[in-house]
Amino acid sequence: MKTARDNHGLDSLTLAFYYGVVIFMKLSRLIRESRLFWPSQVVISDGGLGEQGRGYFPTLCGVWDKAEIGQSKINEWHNLMSYVIFCAFHKAAYEKLSSGNKDPVRFDELDRFYMEKRILDHFRSVYPSWPKYMRNNFVNDFKS
Repeated sequence: MKTARDNHGLDSLTLAFYYGVVIFMKLSRLIRESRLFWPSQVVISDGGLGEQGRGYFPTLCGVWDKAEIGQSKINEWHNLMSYVIFCAFHKAAYEKLSSGNKDPVRFDELDRFYMEKRILDHFRSVYPSWPKYMRNNFVNDFKS
């Protein structure tokens, strides 16, 4: 019989399903746990604006790289959430810089409704290849 130590590199989520444990993931939990991988604020003064909502923020990209590495080690939900949070930071950074404000973007300023929409879009249509259990066991406890 397999033991938890013989996981052969499988993530905890895959192991849970292997052992028959049903895991539900709440959006509020994902956001709360994701905060541990992201700084309280991200500098945007090194960024630049492009056309049609495009912009480049080198510091934000570096922060995302680090957060993604950490979050991807937890499970697939956290891996996806790191991208969603990056998108929310990017949106806030673009809006601030567009208005001439170069102050850092704080995690607390991120648009929760945008994050909610973004993650639901991923599960519904953007990446229909996400495992079915992720879509079925995701709980949107905000329900805007």
